[in-house]
Amino acid sequence: MKDGCLVALFLGMALTVSAPAQVSVYIGVAPPPIPYEPPPPPPPVFGMIWVGGFWGLVAEVPIFATAPPAIPPGQNIVLQTTGQNSLILSDGPPTPITGGIVLKGASGAMIVVNETGIYISNGQGAMITLIGPAVAINMTALTIIGP
Repeated sequence: MKDGCLVALFLGMALTVSAPAQVSVYIGVAPPPIPYEPPPPPPPVFGMIWVGGFWGLVAEVPIFATAPPAIPPGQNIVLQTTGQNSLILSDGPPTPITGGIVLKGASGAMIVVNETGIYISNGQGAMITLIGPAVAINMTALTIIGP
């Protein structure tokens, strides 16, 4: 009987041995939101090139960009900084201040190259013009005519 009690005791101990278990509690903040990128803009139509550009208001569009294009077909292409420095490519009628290629500074200084000549102005009254074989400094102050 003593052996039977020992067997029962060992059997009872074997059944009551604790099993390992894991319990954890986490208290924290929610994970960050998943970043979202909008899809890219659609590709340009055939024959066109898409370039980024933005003017918040119509008043911010360079004045020469809104000038009507020359007729027959022509156009104005204007690159202008926020400091009002600009490069203008224009099919407009050539004059000493418009048409052709115009490089213009914020102070009014400009270089104009078109079919009628080359005009360089400092925006304060001084001007050099190259028209045909003649070079004129400050209009008629000094004129040099080549052969």
